[in-house]
Amino acid sequence: MIRISLAFVVLLLAGPGDPPARPRGKTLRVPSEYPTLQRALDASGAGDTVLAEAGTYRERVRLKAGVVLRSAGDDTPGKLGLARAEAAVIDGGGKAVGGPGVTMAEGSVLDGFTVTGIGAFDQAEYDKHHATHGEDLPDERGAVGAADDEALAVSVPGVTATVRNSLVHDNGVAGIGCVGGDGKRNGSWIVGNAVYRNMGGGIGIAEGAAPVVEKNRCFNNLRGGIGNRKSAGLILGNECFENVRAGIGIREGATPIVRGNTCRKNRRAGIGVRMEGTSPVIEDNDCTGNAMAGIGCRAGASPVIRGNRCSENELAGWSSSGSTSNTARPCAG
Repeated sequence: MIRISLAFVVLLLAGPGDPPARPRGKTLRVPSEYPTLQRALDASGAGDTVLAEAGTYRERVRLKAGVVLRSAGDDTPGKLGLARAEAAVIDGGGKAVGGPGVTMAEGSVLDGFTVTGIGAFDQAEYDKHHATHGEDLPDERGAVGAADDEALAVSVPGVTATVRNSLVHDNGVAGIGCVGGDGKRNGSWIVGNAVYRNMGGGIGIAEGAAPVVEKNRCFNNLRGGIGNRKSAGLILGNECFENVRAGIGIREGATPIVRGNTCRKNRRAGIGVRMEGTSPVIEDNDCTGNAMAGIGCRAGASPVIRGNRCSENELAGWSSSGSTSNTARPCAG
């Protein structure tokens, strides 16, 4: 009786020129096994984790579908985020060319990194627009979806991915951008990030994207903390403060649900809504100490506004100019 091993059968089926199948679910370590993040990502496959030790990685990276890129360590808090996110840095060196700092793929996860130096933060320009409440800042400058994804520190381009526990700051471009369009779905989860001092908006949602954006802190960005254009999604429990434009901006037919956010001390409205066809639901938000209205609606926008708390804003708690607003107790307090 002839006995043939299973391994021999697999080799016969694979053929002489095919490498053996590689098991998934592995951990690829940087820099002990791979010298760079991208080398490890190139060697990874769906289900794998690329685990990066503390250090500065002077590169721009493109994830693969189903791969997790995670910093090593536990969830011990640091100064502004997790300590491990503050210690693992993807640094673009201040250069404006070379693409996004991180480009996400379908089902991929970015967990616990600092992304900085994707273009240079211009303090003088920031100060100029801060002084004028962003009145002279063109609508398309730094707006996610208005240009290609070169203008992003973290790009989520028509895929559903997760960006969490990261710090995205001091970039010469917008922070995190979720873009749909051309039949591409983007139902991403953007959670627990600190996004600040970017020369565009903090988190931008555009072109049909419908992510869940929750529990992020967006501050000191040249545009809005969270911007919505031609999009939908859930904007939940974020803190947006001291941005040059609105804490949360909604325009060009966007229809998000905006609930439970805190928008304070922004240089324009706490939540700003404008343009015909723009019809978000805005409820249970706190808008305090903003340099314009707590919630402002204009230029034909038609939001539903209810149960919000607006106080100590320099203009009205809630204002409407040229809008058709379906409101129920828009602001209390």
